[in-house]
Amino acid sequence: MRQVKAVNLLVEKITPYILKANHKRETLKMTKYVELVIVADNREFQRQGKDLEKVKQRLIEIANHVDKFYRPLNIRIVLVGVEVWNDIDKCSVSQDPFASLHEFLDWRKMKLLPRKSHDNAQLISGVYFQGTTIGMAPIMSMCTAEQSGGIVMVSQERREADGNVQT
Repeated sequence: MRQVKAVNLLVEKITPYILKANHKRETLKMTKYVELVIVADNREFQRQGKDLEKVKQRLIEIANHVDKFYRPLNIRIVLVGVEVWNDIDKCSVSQDPFASLHEFLDWRKMKLLPRKSHDNAQLISGVYFQGTTIGMAPIMSMCTAEQSGGIVMVSQERREADGNVQT
């Protein structure tokens, strides 16, 4: 009888962990969707020869590559918006990646979110960031109004391939 009580007690203690593990397994099988907006700054627009359609097509291609990358994890990236700053930058974009990220996230929260629902926004920049930074985003901030976004500069290799090396 004592042994049965011990086994019952053990089962009671283990059951929540088993249920939690099963729930995690089921969660991993469920497809999740991230609604993405990609923005190209004015420098990137100029770098692409001021060709609005070319820039939009490039942003769509980027979203498709990101979607392919996350697909094995049952995460789908859904491009819900593309914006090209073809007249002026809507926020300050400088060689300082920290300042640029802060400015972009503020713009996203104050201007973009009220007019376009989305989970995450990325700024593709033609500005060459200081140091070794090629992109930046806050950690553990996906789908938050304040922080779900990032900045990415066009790589030096891409610039050279396009024949537009900055000096």
